[in-house]
Amino acid sequence: MKSILVGTGISDITGPIAEVGMMGYAQSSQVAMGLHTRLYARAYVFANPNGKRVVFVSAELAMLFSSVKQGVLKKLAALYGSMYDDRNVMISASHTHSGPGGYSHHVQYNLTTFGHVAQNYAAIVDGITEAIVKAHDGLAPATISMAVGNIEAVASVNRSLAAYVLNPEASASAAFIPPNLAVPASPAGAGPTVPLPIVNPEMTVLGIQRGGVPVGAISWFAVHNTSVGKKNTLVSSDHKGYAAFLFERKFGTIAPLLKYGEFVAAFPNGAEGDLSPNLNTSDPYEFHGPGVDDFDSSRIIGEREYTTAEHLFSGPNQTAVTGDVDFRHSFVLMPGLVVTSTKHTNGTNGVTLCAAAYGASFPAGTEDGRGLPIVKEGLALGSTMTFAELTALRFVATGLVASLIPGLNLVLTTAMTASSDPCQLPKPVLMPTGALGWTPEILPFQLLRVGPVAIAGIPGEMTLTAGRRLEARILSALAPLGVRRVILTGLANEYSGYITTPEEYDSQQYEGASTLYGRLTFDGYLQEFGKLADAIATGQAVPGGPPPPDIGVPQIELQTGVIEDRTLPGETFGQVLQQPPPTVNRNDLFQVSFRSGHPKNDLRRNNTYFRIERDNGTANWELVAWDSMPETWLYWTRPAGSISVAAVSTISVRWWVPLSAKPGTYRIRLVGSWKDGSNGGALVRYQGATNTFVVQ
Repeated sequence: MKSILVGTGISDITGPIAEVGMMGYAQSSQVAMGLHTRLYARAYVFANPNGKRVVFVSAELAMLFSSVKQGVLKKLAALYGSMYDDRNVMISASHTHSGPGGYSHHVQYNLTTFGHVAQNYAAIVDGITEAIVKAHDGLAPATISMAVGNIEAVASVNRSLAAYVLNPEASASAAFIPPNLAVPASPAGAGPTVPLPIVNPEMTVLGIQRGGVPVGAISWFAVHNTSVGKKNTLVSSDHKGYAAFLFERKFGTIAPLLKYGEFVAAFPNGAEGDLSPNLNTSDPYEFHGPGVDDFDSSRIIGEREYTTAEHLFSGPNQTAVTGDVDFRHSFVLMPGLVVTSTKHTNGTNGVTLCAAAYGASFPAGTEDGRGLPIVKEGLALGSTMTFAELTALRFVATGLVASLIPGLNLVLTTAMTASSDPCQLPKPVLMPTGALGWTPEILPFQLLRVGPVAIAGIPGEMTLTAGRRLEARILSALAPLGVRRVILTGLANEYSGYITTPEEYDSQQYEGASTLYGRLTFDGYLQEFGKLADAIATGQAVPGGPPPPDIGVPQIELQTGVIEDRTLPGETFGQVLQQPPPTVNRNDLFQVSFRSGHPKNDLRRNNTYFRIERDNGTANWELVAWDSMPETWLYWTRPAGSISVAAVSTISVRWWVPLSAKPGTYRIRLVGSWKDGSNGGALVRYQGATNTFVVQ
């Protein structure tokens, strides 16, 4: 069998943590005001000696847009020529909903962030590129193993059962479905069925060792990364980032200041479209996590993911990963795509995909992230919604969207009034984003093979049942080559909303309303991924397809950035405004505050805004904690008052002293830059340190 070389890399992709709209919940009121944990990109290069190579990246982002991949590939081309391109580089997002937004080049995904944010885009592209470069430079012989098992404690629920039960497969899940929801009868002659869980409990772990020393792991588990909810204003990697922190800490590394990158642990997502980590479903309006608050829920779910991953990584049931490294990739123009491999039809009894559009239930949000309270899920034209009601909702939506970006009123009114695309039925078209050019028309379909493992990059959010069907199709083609496991990686290479089955689409829950290209969207996926799998199986090439246009310039940039920083009379930058208590106990939570510059002045990538230090008794201060660790929180605020304090900033640091903290004398230092408006906006470094305090 062919050996496989592996390289691993990690880099910081944290953009601005203050005064930028957050990405994921589509809430314009959710604006970042601080930092809980930093965001990282983790990269892995797999290669046969003197043969093909592939790159897999897991980035702690809400979505991965073509804008980002285009930016990364430009930088890689400048470094390596044609070695890396769209075909063999897969970049996926963990789906945290607590990161800064504005990094897409499509209008739809920049609306609630008030346009594009160049600073955030640059941080993401630079960080992902850096992670890939590290993995490229570290390529060397390694031992790869695969282990598969079920999550050891409940970490997900199905948030869209009303749609799920419409699938024929749901008849095999009756024992798992609440009695108030009807379950379709088994097809005639189908025979006995094995109950299927209404979530996907499986985790797949690829473990990487070099010379018997663990150097990395990739742990796939499908669930929304939404333990931290829409009211949060702190940048956070959520439960998947917490699981990565625990796994890396297990092997002695904590990014970015402790043995950075010696062990790289990614927790990518999968077909998570209808799977939620918010296990408390007692509130019929909005589900909640199992913890006392969002960050506690994030900790609980993250611990469950990590525990399973670590047990699989170190357990006895390992499959050696050796063999061929291969890939196939095609760009596909979705509107107008003829879907021949289907028994279904769309709203006009045709078999072509539709122009992209969001439905009337889109503003309702989901069971674990509700949007407009006046809008309900399940709005289907002709059954639960009249055309008059749709017209009224369009009027409201037009006003809301136009309020976010001035000058869009006429465009929106014209487009919404003219759009009643029968291809999309039973979806009532609320926002014809395809006609407006606000969402992608060309999608990337990508399939990687690493020995017995196939990885499919899904440019959107695929539901559980759709994922099961797609996995089966790919495995049927690749099993003769020795492929034993098909992994779906969601939110990869581009973002195009949701992918529901035709049966789920008919109910027009939030997920169906967000399935852009109509009722046959998933069957189009099944067809195009089937072509890639067949091509790998037969050793044939596939057409590259029409590449998406590069629409990076011009972009709407509405944020002015930092003009200057000031202090109040008699103050200096770095001055401590709130000192720590003289003595704290382990498991205590306390806060200190500083007069600061704006965090946008210096993102401190691959570094930290603050340092918690312990006097080690030798006239040196030992670094104990920093801003990528989940036991700390950074809050940025402006003091209340008149316009005269508009340029004044305060940074507060909270520390939950861990039980493992050593007794001794500590201090907290803040490091940053302030902008001197009287000197052309020059940046001036500053720092400040608290009084010492004792941990006992």
